[in-house]
Amino acid sequence: MRGWFGLNLGFRPACAESDPHLPASRGIESGYGFFAPNVPDSSRLYFEIEFPDQRIASESLELDDAGNALRLASLVDYLGHSAPDYVREVILKLLAHGIWQEYPEATKVRVVLHLLKSPTAAEFKGGKRATFEFRYAYDFRRTTPPATTN
Repeated sequence: MRGWFGLNLGFRPACAESDPHLPASRGIESGYGFFAPNVPDSSRLYFEIEFPDQRIASESLELDDAGNALRLASLVDYLGHSAPDYVREVILKLLAHGIWQEYPEATKVRVVLHLLKSPTAAEFKGGKRATFEFRYAYDFRRTTPPATTN
């Protein structure tokens, strides 16, 4: 077993034998991935809203609370980098549903996700800067007419 500073200790503690999850939950030996800071704004999510008269409006999610903004940035980052396709589609459909509540007359909502592409060190030294590049687009069409309220 490896201990502090990657040194081979030559033995396994009894507690590691009793709990198979312990090695993955150790402190210094297992890295800091869980505690690493999230780098916000490494992705962009926006909505293109289509209306019956072919007008198209663009909307992005704006949050007033910094905590919610960080959670949204983390979610969008997960959707862009790690999420399986079916999970991405379901979550984006839920976000599109929120747009439909705001724009009940809309016929289609396209959700577009761009990810930040950072240049290599040599490219950065040459003056190239990070750019957002298209990654995913999902189209959601209204299958039933919007409910009317009297």
